[in-house]
This record gives sequence, structure tokens and C-alpha cells, in this order.
Amino acid sequence: MEDPSRILIATDGSKSADRAADLGIKFARQYGAKVYVVYVKNVTAYDTVIIDEAWCTEALQEYDKEAHRATSSIVDKAKFAGLDAVPAILKGVVADEILNFADKHGVDLIVVGSHGMGGFERFALGSVSEKVVRHAKVPVLVFK
Repeated sequence: MEDPSRILIATDGSKSADRAADLGIKFARQYGAKVYVVYVKNVTAYDTVIIDEAWCTEALQEYDKEAHRATSSIVDKAKFAGLDAVPAILKGVVADEILNFADKHGVDLIVVGSHGMGGFERFALGSVSEKVVRHAKVPVLVFK
């Protein structure tokens, strides 16, 4: 791998993702790379279940707040380290959106945590980091 000039740091707001982000920022700082901080809102569960519309609206607003909090926190850390950092909040299937974003923006390295949200999401979706590793066209750094 050549020195990365664009690094994608994926986050879901979990502690594992935060630790992976810290490592990703260290790499980016070492190489002077641009950082993309990507949070993917997986709302497929909301699309397939009949639920109260008011509750759904409130839940999605909380989801938006979490996405902004998670990305802002990492962007702030990257900027404090003197890096160019850009947040991106996407919607869709998490691994697919991460991979598509990486392709579209010419990312040289993807950084993800090995475990993010657990429980039902992990059971229903499988491991996001595993899917990213399997299908990425660039190196993937998985922080355990």
C-alpha cells in the first residue's frame, strides 16, 4: 500500500468505533491524509415494521442526533490534530454505504471497529467490519 492520502473512518458512535477513530487519526496525521468520518443510518428496520408514525419520527430524530454527535466528535479530534476532516452521514445498508463512499471518494484506507452496535442489529445484519473487509478494494484496518 502506498501512503494513504484519504482515510475513511467509519463510526456508529460505539466505544469500539471511537478507539478505531483514534487510531485512524494517528495514521492520517502520520501521512497528512484527508479524513472522511462516515456514519451510516441503517433505517431498514423502520421500513419493514409497522409502527406508530409519531414514535418513528421521534426515533429517527434521535438517530440523527446520535449520527451528528458521533461524526462531530471525531471530526473535532481530527481537526485538533491538524487534519482536513469531512463528516458524512449516509442512509442505507451500512457496509454497502461505506464501500460505495470509499469508491466514490478514492479512499486509500478504511478504518473500522471490530464490534459496534450489538444485539439484534448484529444478529440481523452480520458483522459490518467483516463485510467491509471482504468486499473493499482498498486495505481495511480493523481495530479490535
